[in-house]
Amino acid sequence: MANYALQPTQGGALVCNPHLSPGVVELALGRLRAMTLSYILGQAGWATVTISHDTQRLEMNASYLSDSLPEMTQAAICLLEGADSVRFFFEDEPGEHRCIVCRTGDSEAKIRILWFDDCAGFPDERGSEVFFCTCSIARFCGEVLACLQRLLDEHGVDGYKQKWVEHDFPTERLERLRGLVRKRYEQKSSA
Repeated sequence: MANYALQPTQGGALVCNPHLSPGVVELALGRLRAMTLSYILGQAGWATVTISHDTQRLEMNASYLSDSLPEMTQAAICLLEGADSVRFFFEDEPGEHRCIVCRTGDSEAKIRILWFDDCAGFPDERGSEVFFCTCSIARFCGEVLACLQRLLDEHGVDGYKQKWVEHDFPTERLERLRGLVRKRYEQKSSA
């Protein structure tokens, strides 16, 4: 099922677009500063993950040695289910980017990304902060959902497996996240 959201036209009217997330709608309505996230498969077993906010932009390599896409998806699911903070990481060879998303209110969160030269599970204090922003939880979760949908549209389940090698596309988590985002959007629309 498509995730229908509203999109403003050049004339200012709102129309339904099946490919926009609620975070995109909030941005279009001027409620947020723009945080964007992309997850692009490269050569076999590698992906490039890019996060940006205002003038900040961080590109991260992700190796198939860890299964970062379902971990990022699970983080979004947990936030929508009320978790105070979530973590996931993108393992490079060597090193890792550790992403920490902490709730700062009912609907807002701060995102910190730390870099570690090694993947040894060091405490956060040993990492170097390379990115920080605040955004709505809806924005973060909508961006994660959009990454999943773009990957599925571009590669399909079989193509993803072929490129990512060790891990399957997280179809069940995609459906769970899509359902939670839709539910949250419908609740906000009816309020």
